[in-house]
Amino acid sequence: MNTHFASYERASAQQVLSDYNGLKSVEYINELVSALPYITTILNKDRQIVFSNNTLLKQMGIKNMDGILGKRPGEALNCIHATEMKAGCGTSESCQVCGAVKTILKCQETGKTVTDECRIRIHEGNGYEDCLDLEVT
Repeated sequence: MNTHFASYERASAQQVLSDYNGLKSVEYINELVSALPYITTILNKDRQIVFSNNTLLKQMGIKNMDGILGKRPGEALNCIHATEMKAGCGTSESCQVCGAVKTILKCQETGKTVTDECRIRIHEGNGYEDCLDLEVT
């Protein structure tokens, strides 16, 4: 599979579900993550969502984790570039300048907390586009 930037590899649906169930079983994790007023997700090494708070679900009009589990951030947020390549979010030429994927990759590379800003152009359900200005850590 082709990629112009980040790795195309993904964990299997079974592995993503296993990661989610493992995190969900951690005492108070849901309460802690859901208490945060901003979008919070936990990603696996393949940049896939394996846990999130309700803030993201509400923002995207999703009823439960099944709607985003295993997706990458741009896919969950409906980034206009997330479908440019078959491999999805992080793999198109446009992704080379995306603050979100660059922050995630830098964090993985260094093992340290990395924070940066990004603007993600998203598809709205009504055929319009909008922009999200985010700080990614």
